[in-house]
Amino acid sequence: MKDLTNEKTALRSLFKHLKDGGFTIKEVEPQHLEEDEEDEILKVTEATTFDAIFDYYFVYDDDYILTVEKDGKVARILQTWWGGAEGLYSNASVHEAISEDLDSVTDDWWDEMEAKEIQF
Repeated sequence: MKDLTNEKTALRSLFKHLKDGGFTIKEVEPQHLEEDEEDEILKVTEATTFDAIFDYYFVYDDDYILTVEKDGKVARILQTWWGGAEGLYSNASVHEAISEDLDSVTDDWWDEMEAKEIQF
């Protein structure tokens, strides 16, 4: 069985970097949802705990799209635990006005993961 410690550490760190960069986490959704399954998207509010989000990541055997917002602009980040060491692809769909900010945040996050030798 896969050890989820690295994934939990990485996700907690990603959320911290996003928050510190001024981003708000809005939604988590499996990448391959059908149109009639839109109610399966996890809407993230202030009341949503980290553990609830983390557990949601393993409900579906799929990659996930993390939707974040900054200054009213949205970025949809394709995120995977199963695709190798990359773990995060920030080019899924990012509003141009926040693209550099998101790149900076995700680069800082990735540098931290490399420094901690966390691989997926």
